[in-house]
Amino acid sequence: MISREQAVEMLTDYFEQRLAPDLRRAVETHIASNAITKHVLETYKKTVVLCRESQKHRAAPADFGPRLLAFLREHTRA
Repeated sequence: MISREQAVEMLTDYFEQRLAPDLRRAVETHIASNAITKHVLETYKKTVVLCRESQKHRAAPADFGPRLLAFLREHTRA
């Protein structure tokens, strides 16, 4: 069993399919049982889509990814 914080830390790798099978299953199990983490993942997916769309028009700042991840981490601890 993994904590919400651990799951959130792994969401990027989960989304990009870079997790080992056992970790992927652990994240999926957590997402299925935790509405907050599921919401964070859905928000992350939407953010990725929006970012990709916006890149067609202009480049995002170099620090956008780390700032976004920090924002998500901070707001999932509440």
